[in-house]
Amino acid sequence: MWVLVVMTGTLHIRAEGAELNMDYTTELQTNFRNRANWINLLHLDLACRLKHGFGFRVSTISISETTENRVMEDLLTFSNIEEESIPLVPSVIGVEWDMGASSVFLGVRNMNEDYFNSPSTSLFTNSSCGIFPTLSVNYPLANYPCSSLGIVYSIVLENVEIVTSLYNGRGYRYFAGKENVFRFCPSSDGILGVSTLKFKRNGSSYYMGGSLHSGISSADVQGTEGYIGQKEEKRLSCVLWGYAEQKLTDRVNLLLQASRSMYRDAECMAYYGIGTIVECRNDIRLGVFAGHACFSSDNETVAELTCNIPVSSRIYIQPTLHCADNSRFSGVAGLLRMGWSL
Repeated sequence: MWVLVVMTGTLHIRAEGAELNMDYTTELQTNFRNRANWINLLHLDLACRLKHGFGFRVSTISISETTENRVMEDLLTFSNIEEESIPLVPSVIGVEWDMGASSVFLGVRNMNEDYFNSPSTSLFTNSSCGIFPTLSVNYPLANYPCSSLGIVYSIVLENVEIVTSLYNGRGYRYFAGKENVFRFCPSSDGILGVSTLKFKRNGSSYYMGGSLHSGISSADVQGTEGYIGQKEEKRLSCVLWGYAEQKLTDRVNLLLQASRSMYRDAECMAYYGIGTIVECRNDIRLGVFAGHACFSSDNETVAELTCNIPVSSRIYIQPTLHCADNSRFSGVAGLLRMGWSL
């Protein structure tokens, strides 16, 4: 029987006005029968603080995998780091201005930096607890491992946080060439606007958001592999979403998710999710999640059972089981994540 193992190492180096972080993740995937895949992810992040709240940040990722054969033929992608081998991808390159309660970033950026990264959603390892498929499937946006040029503004008040962004309508993964991350071409790629509002009350968090995209329709997107078509059709389409992390008791949180595409010919029309996170003794976190997505030609239901177990202040393990069911595939996959920090 195969076992899926993920090991994460974190290195922090600090100097005056600068901080370097290095994260390494290795993941062995399995369907417990005849398929396995080994994926490695290296993330480097350098942030430098200058005077008067100004600074700059550079972040890159590198990915390698042993085989292109997927362990599970799911549509929603059970592993949030699964991707084809890429030597070096620019993830974040830009300048920041911190004004206290608010901040502005200008440059290359990945949407995962600012959206769908709440404490409850971050526990789960499936991709849909990150950016919802009504966005990631319908548009070739700046979603892992791709980034695009844009501007991000955020403001944090007592109980409210607002993040709004404007990106090039299509994400890329190269430093140079025709498909470089510095490309800004609204005429061919379109423009993507995203906004979200977070409200906190009595230990619970509520999120509402929406996006507006122009330039490329969902007819150009096939499956979960991103934009692969050649046709360019100018359209203006909208996606709305909301999710809540409702505190039920001191140790139990309820996660609710819903998203809908307002474009009737979208590849993914709707997505719904529900989960429970339990804070156990010794900082152990147990999570159960189920999601359902409605595609133009199929529907898929997925489930995840995961448990994050701290072994020490620097080491944790996270066994996880995934299930997926659609019209062409029904099966399971497992993983065991192990992590340490230096």
